[in-house]
Amino acid sequence: MSKIAGIVRIKANGLLLESKPGATLDLGGKERELKAGHRVYGFTEKVVPAMCTCTVYWKAGTPLETLREMTEGLITFEADIGETYQISNATLTKTLKVKDETGEVDLEFGGDAAEFQ
Repeated sequence: MSKIAGIVRIKANGLLLESKPGATLDLGGKERELKAGHRVYGFTEKVVPAMCTCTVYWKAGTPLETLREMTEGLITFEADIGETYQISNATLTKTLKVKDETGEVDLEFGGDAAEFQ
């Protein structure tokens, strides 16, 4: 029986993020839209960035400033099944907001289409 991914490790420029369960990875790439009339005639394509979302815990030493300023970075998404994807030219896409009751910070990174490593 094959193991199914259940635990991931996320790194930003090699720095392991202390993330909660529930992280997501959108591989990005090309999104296709079908063009139809009496039948399907073809399709158009547009490039969609890869996206990685996760929630980290804010504690002493968490490099919030470094994460906030990251551009042209590298996001690594490592699954416990031995599969790894990387997003190049990654940048933080949303402002950082610390939740005072939980010490959590939601992160969203976007960049080039994710590549299997």
